[in-house]
Amino acid sequence: MRRNQPRWIYLAMGLSVTVPFLARISFQMPISKPVQRTFDQVETLARDNRQRDHKKLALLVADWEPATMAEINPQVIALLHHFMSREIPFAILGFRPTGPSLAQELAEEVARQRGEEYGKTWCNWGYKTQMDTTIQSMLSDFYTVVREDIKGTPIDRVPVMADFRGMEDVGLVAEFTGSSCLLQPWVEFVHAELRTPIVHGCTGVMESPVYPLLSSGQIQGFMGGLSGAAQYEQLVGKPGKGAEGMAAQSLAHLLVIGLILAANIKEGASFLRRRAWRP
Repeated sequence: MRRNQPRWIYLAMGLSVTVPFLARISFQMPISKPVQRTFDQVETLARDNRQRDHKKLALLVADWEPATMAEINPQVIALLHHFMSREIPFAILGFRPTGPSLAQELAEEVARQRGEEYGKTWCNWGYKTQMDTTIQSMLSDFYTVVREDIKGTPIDRVPVMADFRGMEDVGLVAEFTGSSCLLQPWVEFVHAELRTPIVHGCTGVMESPVYPLLSSGQIQGFMGGLSGAAQYEQLVGKPGKGAEGMAAQSLAHLLVIGLILAANIKEGASFLRRRAWRP
């Protein structure tokens, strides 16, 4: 039996991380201030848009890559549900080659679920290079930089862009990336010049460099890793991979703690028995 113990441990660990995904188990989580602030910024944009003659866009900046999809995708899906549920028009832009296409796939998935149509409530500006120069050029003359969407349609013929004048009509920038350095140009140029609110989505290991930007008011909120995704899913009422991933992590952690306690109890009992039999 002792020889088979590792197999049972591996089986238990495998079940603890797969069952939440198969059974769609999720736990209620406390909402952190950065995630709540992100949610509140979207709510503020939705409220302000109802009072305007034409709505401001939210700009989803897709700068993540396949290696970080497991953490970033659930964040983006939750945010897209929030945009569409509040009738916030949005555009996608990316400075990583794979980013805009990854975001396009997620937007199409959420749009199918909610009955939204590309071009009417959202569009994709595609992939751009030379981030600093491009952002500054977009601030001075947007239409010289973004001439067509990802499908090759002239940008001024995309219905959702009909009343768009320039970057002053962006009411929120939501930047998603696995690298905090890609957030900085939006802070330095867009937020500094137009005071446009900026929210951020990042992997769990990149949370620490973001906190100073939040505390200084240079960004207005952020989601970090699967935990941030799960919290945002909870706020928008759309539990998904973030909540399932956190449930899997929680069960795995509980299993490890239980195994440690069991091993210590067993070893302690063995020690007491040896001591009792000692002449």
